[in-house]
Amino acid sequence: MNRSKLVTVALFAVLTGCTNGVVVGMSNSDVSVQLPGGPKNAMQIAKQQIVAHGYTIGATSGTETDGSFVTMPRPVPADAQPAGSTTPQVYVLQVTAGAGGSLGGSTVRVLGYHVPANTPPGASSGQAGVPITTADRKLFEEMRNAAKWVRDAAKR
Repeated sequence: MNRSKLVTVALFAVLTGCTNGVVVGMSNSDVSVQLPGGPKNAMQIAKQQIVAHGYTIGATSGTETDGSFVTMPRPVPADAQPAGSTTPQVYVLQVTAGAGGSLGGSTVRVLGYHVPANTPPGASSGQAGVPITTADRKLFEEMRNAAKWVRDAAKR
């Protein structure tokens, strides 16, 4: 197979994978997955999976075509607490779903925030929290797992 055909086949595999929930994208502070179907279905799957894995849904916002929710605060595991911290830390996950862009389908994006332990339920995570990044290995792994739960459920 010549090089241009190989590149074309590889590109096709990547593009078709994006709409079948097989490609997870990551940045320094979020994890996203492309899913088949619309954002409403993606949001339903995301909520089901987050709850199935022990989280409680807190505030929700948006419409059927663009929406998000934030989980209720959870304790940061002891082995992921900041060094020298005397106050137990908590975190939340924020999950958004929207149209998937030119490839169709939908995009689910998972972000995480360290929040003060006294943050009132339903407070905006972006205003009250510090983003979880790849430097927080344990919590970033939890964000990545959440995206995988959603991706895997969408494939069933």
